Amino acid sequence: MGMNYYLHTGRKTKKTCDLGFEHEIDEVIHVGKSSYGRYFTLHETVSPEDDVLDSLKAWEEYFEKKCPDGWFEDEDGTRVTYDFMKDCITRTGWEPSGNAKENFRPELIGKKVREDESPGWFYGEYDVWGERGFVHSSIAKLGKDGLYAIFPGDFS
Repeated sequence: MGMNYYLHTGRKTKKTCDLGFEHEIDEVIHVGKSSYGRYFTLHETVSPEDDVLDSLKAWEEYFEKKCPDGWFEDEDGTRVTYDFMKDCITRTGWEPSGNAKENFRPELIGKKVREDESPGWFYGEYDVWGERGFVHSSIAKLGKDGLYAIFPGDFS
């Protein structure tokens, strides 16, 4: 289970539907996904203006400089504040709880999650134990300014 977050830039863009009609819609960029027991996965992408968004700092600068009328929303359509979004990405002050806390063993940091070592609610070929009980994808880069992973390409 997880929640995707999006940046509405405050601008409009045109999109052609499957029937060939052109529609004006909000310009939206996928920010990333928060999943229980994992680092936040920040989406490494390119903005409509060709800005490379490959770190939390790059995302912050893009939002502050190029999206004065922008806002963040979760996948359910609930608007969230800039501070909430930053805290969600960096997990400031957040400690693992539940299975993540009960099953965390420091000797597993940096090692692949094996089925017999996982708490049973996450397991994947690319999962690696992280600091404080989090896991992240080994094909993602870890953020330097917070507990998040950066993942290029499409994901849900």
